[in-house]
Amino acid sequence: MPRNFVRAIFKTFLLLQFNVCFAATTVYVNVNNPTPGAGTSWATAYNDLNAAFAAAPYGADIWVAQGTYYPTTGTDRTIAFNVLPTYVHVYGGFIGNETLVTQRDFRNHPTILSGDIGIRGDASDNSYSVVRFNAGANGSSTFDGFIIRDGNANDGYPGSTTPSLYNQGGGIELYSAQVNFYTYAYAVVLNCTFINNFAVYGGAYASYSTTGTIAFAVAFNCVFKDNTAAVAGGAYATVSVNADVVSTDLLNSVFINNKTINGGGSAISTYVDTNPNAVTTNVKNCVFYNNPLPLINSVLLNGAAGSNIWCDYSIFWNPTAYPDNSFIVAGGIHYSDCDMYMATASGGNTNVDPLFVDAAADNFHVSPCSPAIDYGGYAYYGSPWNTDFDGNPRLQGGKEDLGIYEATKTTLAAPTVSTPTVNYCEGATVTNDLATLVVSPTGTLNWYDASNNALTGAPTPSTTVAASSIYYVSQSVGTGCESPKTRVTVVVGAAPSTPSDPGLSYCLNATPADLNLSITKDAPANTLIWYSAATAGTVLPATPVISTATAGSQYFYVSQKDGCESGIATVEVNVTKTDAPVTTDPAPAYCQGATATALDITGTSLLWYTAATGGVGVTQSTAPTPSTSATGTQNYYISQTLNGCESDRTVIAVTVNTPPAAPTVTTPLTYCQLDTPDDLNDIVTEDPGAALTWYTALTGGTALTAVPVISTATAGPQNYYVSQTLGCESTRSAIAVIVNNKPAAPTTTNTALTYCAGVPAATLDATGANLQWYTGATLLPAAPTPSTATTGTVNYGVSQTVSGCESEQAVISVTVETQLPAPVATDVTYCLNDPAIALTATGNGLLWYTTDAGGTGSTDAPQPLTTSSGNTTYYVSQSNNGVCESDRTAITVTVNDLPQVNINTAGKPACRGTYVTLQASGAASYQWSPATGLSNVAVSNPLALMDQDISYTVTGTDINGCKATAQVDLQVNNNCGDYLLPTAFTPNGDGLNDLFHVVTYNIPKTFSMQVFNRYGGIVFASNDISAGWDGTLKGNPAPDGTYVYVILINTSDGKVINKKGTVLLIR
Repeated sequence: MPRNFVRAIFKTFLLLQFNVCFAATTVYVNVNNPTPGAGTSWATAYNDLNAAFAAAPYGADIWVAQGTYYPTTGTDRTIAFNVLPTYVHVYGGFIGNETLVTQRDFRNHPTILSGDIGIRGDASDNSYSVVRFNAGANGSSTFDGFIIRDGNANDGYPGSTTPSLYNQGGGIELYSAQVNFYTYAYAVVLNCTFINNFAVYGGAYASYSTTGTIAFAVAFNCVFKDNTAAVAGGAYATVSVNADVVSTDLLNSVFINNKTINGGGSAISTYVDTNPNAVTTNVKNCVFYNNPLPLINSVLLNGAAGSNIWCDYSIFWNPTAYPDNSFIVAGGIHYSDCDMYMATASGGNTNVDPLFVDAAADNFHVSPCSPAIDYGGYAYYGSPWNTDFDGNPRLQGGKEDLGIYEATKTTLAAPTVSTPTVNYCEGATVTNDLATLVVSPTGTLNWYDASNNALTGAPTPSTTVAASSIYYVSQSVGTGCESPKTRVTVVVGAAPSTPSDPGLSYCLNATPADLNLSITKDAPANTLIWYSAATAGTVLPATPVISTATAGSQYFYVSQKDGCESGIATVEVNVTKTDAPVTTDPAPAYCQGATATALDITGTSLLWYTAATGGVGVTQSTAPTPSTSATGTQNYYISQTLNGCESDRTVIAVTVNTPPAAPTVTTPLTYCQLDTPDDLNDIVTEDPGAALTWYTALTGGTALTAVPVISTATAGPQNYYVSQTLGCESTRSAIAVIVNNKPAAPTTTNTALTYCAGVPAATLDATGANLQWYTGATLLPAAPTPSTATTGTVNYGVSQTVSGCESEQAVISVTVETQLPAPVATDVTYCLNDPAIALTATGNGLLWYTTDAGGTGSTDAPQPLTTSSGNTTYYVSQSNNGVCESDRTAITVTVNDLPQVNINTAGKPACRGTYVTLQASGAASYQWSPATGLSNVAVSNPLALMDQDISYTVTGTDINGCKATAQVDLQVNNNCGDYLLPTAFTPNGDGLNDLFHVVTYNIPKTFSMQVFNRYGGIVFASNDISAGWDGTLKGNPAPDGTYVYVILINTSDGKVINKKGTVLLIR
């Protein structure tokens, strides 16, 4: 809990910053990406995390895929993963294909940041710190979902333990130096695990602040395990050297098996030098397990004061109890509402077992009845810090739980029993234990005897002796969660005597007495219990009722109960039956108006009734004679009485019949010509026992001797007539028969189709109603699509059905022909503007196209155009009379450009009688004209003798055989005797005026030139008129200045010329 007001306000501001949602840029990092890019997607992800940090913009989200990352591939131990505090949010635990942060699973896809650089497994060359947060900009950075391990911040150790940059925070170092109040170092570390890190201060995590600095560190939902410090803070240390404000919040985190070599806080330590009341560490909802004493300590040096470590809602536990006074409020360390494993807890704290689920396996969930649940107080922090290690909200029960998890406490009620007092009779068999009495238990049942001694299970009562017993039952969930107890009383009592048989007899159908009134009980208050059998029977839900409907003996089984039940007695009841009187004709039948005879019945003391049951019988001296004036059935019921028991009634049913109704027939009946008709008897429904009679007319006529047969040979209507006789004959029913014509076969567009092998065929079609398709006698499910896989002919049939009548089949013959090969053709080459001829190919029924597929073929071969250069492709196929067109053969027509022939001596004047070299280019071979004065007309560079002005034309032929011409005009120079010299030159290598030389068109017979410096030394000499001085002397640049030249020339016409003068060398 932030207890300093200024610090709390500032930290609230920072937490708000942490929750600000920037329109962040996402930078992707995947160590397994073989082709890293700019990190704008998983495909272009960096594979170097430090490169991503260096490139990430302000407020970026950095997503890091699973795998192991090292700060450097070299051996420089000072290099760490350097996180600048510019609102950078770094997330680990991605597979490498997610699009949302919420899709990652950092527990199952770990991203490991390892300091094990250099030789793997050798800690001596590991990085000092795996991750380093540096101050220098406003804002906070977060680190979420990483495993940070194998850092070794041992710079100078053991020779020196003075705090320095490289001996703190083997896993993470938050370093704050040379900043003012408006800049600070702030690191928020979430969901991270620190394993096997070492440092002189803060084995896993250290906040290191120097003069005038501000630093805030937050660790939320983190695990610190197996980390070691040499001096202080095996897991975490705050090292403050005259800082302004240093605050740490360790929330929802676990500290396991951490230690210090020198005993300075195996889990947490503050090391404060000079600071006046500047350091606060808040430890809330944390679990400390198996960390040696002292777990937490504070060191104040050089007048430092006011350093406070506040521990709230945390659990300090160990496999064995800590000594008393291990956790006392002293040296600025405070404990409030914490659970400590020791004999006596200090004020405001407790020492009860938190009931971890499995602390040895790092499972610090607590059982549902843990005393840690709801032991704390109000929530110190708001979002996003108000959830537990599993992400569940705090304050589920009104108060915060102790430790890293929040749960709802289980409160068990005493179990409910269906019968608090259960009664047994002495000697009764008890098949169920008392657990069956518990209604819907919510936990494990615990049983106790009357003295509250625990029993091994639910007791089964003994009935050997009549007595009372008391038991207790509770229920429990998990460890230590037991409800109050419920009392169960068992009473064993003595049984009454077995009832006696009263001996009961009844006439058939007489009204019996209530069986309960026939049984003599030991006491009027006793209860009779009736069973389904003498032994192994079940209790009947009600007193059974004697039935006198059937003659014979009946047995009933009864006991009596006065709290305990007697034996079961058998009660026998006899029912006597008198046989009914006898008749020789129980169902006489008459037609309406016929003469009837007296009814026939034999018996003693006859009684006549009008109903089968009930009513009052009448004695008659003679049997009555039925009336036949009305149709229907008249029943007479007669009984006889013997020995006081009246018999059942015999019924004589006298029937006066009316003629039956006409039989039911199915009409009309519809058939197609030549169909097999129904048997007429099958479509008539007569009354049971009636006989059918067939006629040719509705009335009158003579009955047919046999059942008529329907004929379908001819279309048209038919009628048949039938009656039924059941004593009397009914009226006749008419049956109408309709025979329909068979329809014509359906029409088809084509009766014969031809396809090429392998070319998909179209589905067959025909015009008609309700078409059915066949191949031979096989009915097809739908209109077929012929197969063109093999050559040959297949016949398909199709019929139509009209008014339920199917026609004959129309036949479509499908023939598959062999596919022709593509025709043979060769490519054609032309020069630009050559005359072209029509293309040719070898094949039958040629079709010409301009595309390799589609389009309409032409039988006329195309004639290429040569007006422009390039390649044009034509296509040609062949077919058999327009059928089975082959694949297309491509013919490429190439039109080559004409060569670009040039002559580079055109326009130069020449001295008469001299030779000029003509140089042609742009072709492979040449032909010059006219041949006058040329040394060779078939080379590219002939010599031309200059006797007169003349024009030459050269024809060039390139490698494609294409030709072009060029022309040059040559003029004779009549002033070839002039020899010109420059007055200055600039030998600076720019290609302009770099040489001092004679300019002339005359080639002299002899030539000499000498150049002297101002001291008379020769700097250049040559007998070659084409050579010149380049301004050097013995390979080195000659000095700027004036030089003297002397030239002697014997011209081509024999003249001798002497030239002397000066030239200026300028650089």
